[in-house]
Amino acid sequence: MADPTAQAAAATAQQEKNLRLAEEARPTFEKLRKSLKQISLYKHNVDRYGEYLEPFMTSLQELLATHNMISLKVDPVAYKIGPHIVFEDDGREANLIYPLW
Repeated sequence: MADPTAQAAAATAQQEKNLRLAEEARPTFEKLRKSLKQISLYKHNVDRYGEYLEPFMTSLQELLATHNMISLKVDPVAYKIGPHIVFEDDGREANLIYPLW
């Protein structure tokens, strides 16, 4: 049987790791928010969508270069790393997260 103290220590270490990763990932997802805002403002300019998303994609590539894999939990209005929210979208009309939930 596993030692409860060791299990608690492992759980605490994982929570701390998730917190650090969430803090590192938030700026990347803030760039996603800004990109989506630009797209919503300039819906007619489809040819520039890639340009609008470029800061997010660059930041995401840098994040994934550091962390080979990131597990995101998806709930109706947020992306989370562990219990830590990294992207929240409570807008009712163009909610990006809800369709993926």
